[in-house]
Amino acid sequence: TNASGSIPCDGTVDVTVSINSNANSLGNGEYTDVVQFVNETDHSGDTSRNVTLTVGAPSLVYEYPLDSDPGWSTQGLWAHGTPTGGGGQYGNEDPTSGHTGSSVYGYNLSGDYENGLPERHLTTDAIDCSNLSSVSLKFWRWLNVERNLYDHAYLRVSNDGTTWTTVWENGSSHVEDSSWSQFEYDIASVADGQETVYIRWTMGETDGSWQFSGWNIDDVEIWGIEDTQSGVDEAASGALALSPNYPNPFGPSTTVRFELPEPARVSLRVYDVSGRLVRELADAQMPAGSHVRTWDGRDGGGRPVAAGVYFCRFEAGEKSRTRRMVLVR
Repeated sequence: TNASGSIPCDGTVDVTVSINSNANSLGNGEYTDVVQFVNETDHSGDTSRNVTLTVGAPSLVYEYPLDSDPGWSTQGLWAHGTPTGGGGQYGNEDPTSGHTGSSVYGYNLSGDYENGLPERHLTTDAIDCSNLSSVSLKFWRWLNVERNLYDHAYLRVSNDGTTWTTVWENGSSHVEDSSWSQFEYDIASVADGQETVYIRWTMGETDGSWQFSGWNIDDVEIWGIEDTQSGVDEAASGALALSPNYPNPFGPSTTVRFELPEPARVSLRVYDVSGRLVRELADAQMPAGSHVRTWDGRDGGGRPVAAGVYFCRFEAGEKSRTRRMVLVR
C-alpha cells in the first residue's frame, strides 16, 4: 500500500509490503526480492531494501546419536567410545557415559587434555544441505577447559573443507560442565543451500600448566527447512537462472554464474543488507547462454568492503533473481 504518490519536503510516509493468499501455495523454502524506492522527480535519494520470505518451520533432517561410530575424521586423542570419568586435575571429570547410550566423541576418553597441545580436530563427513534453509546445529556437550587466556576450544563450520567460520569459542572464564547440556547454533550463513557442509570441534591450543578434561560430544543434529518449491532446475532447463555463487562464504573473491534463455539487457548488482548499492558487476546487452562474473569483495571505488551478508541482484528484461552471499575476512 502507498506504493506511489507524493511526499512533502521533510515529510514521511509508511509503505507496507504484505503477502496475499498466493503465499498459501508456496512450497517450503526461502524466497527473496528487492523493493525499490524511486524519486521520480530527480532520483535524489533512490534506494532499495531486500525482502526475504521464509516458508515453513525447521525440522530435524540429520541425526547422529553416536551409539555407533560414524567414522568422522579425528586428530590427536579425539576418539569414539565410552568416557571413563577420568581427568579433572582442574574443573570437572569426564562423564562415564553419553547423554544417551554409552558412547560419545571425546578428547582423551581417559582423562585430561595435554599441555602444549596444538589444535586437534574432530570433523564430520560432508553433510548435504543443498535443499535446506535456516540451518542450525544442535548437540549435547560436556566440556571442561581453562579460560582462553591459556587454553582453547572451538566449534567451526565450513562448506568447502578449507575455509572455516568460528561459531563458538571459549571465553574469559573457565568452562566447567558437570552434566550434559544441549546447545544450538545458527549456521545458516555458511550452510544454507550448500552441498558439502562440515562441522568441526577443536581442542587446543593449550599452555603448559593446568589441565582440564576437554570436549565430550553426543547426539548431534542438523535442523533446517527442507525446500519443497515446485518446478525444475532453472539452469538445467535453459530458463533464466542465477546460480549460487561459489565459493560461499568467500574471501577474497567469488564467482557468479547466470543463464539467459534469449538475448537481454542484463543488470547484475551487489547490495548490502540495508539495500545500499555496493558494486555493479554487469550492465549491458548480452547474448543467450551462460555468463560468469567475479566479485572481488570491493565496492565501486575499489575499496574492500566489510565482512558480512550481501545480496546479488540479477535482472534481465522484466525478470529478476536474488542470491545471498557471505563475505569473510
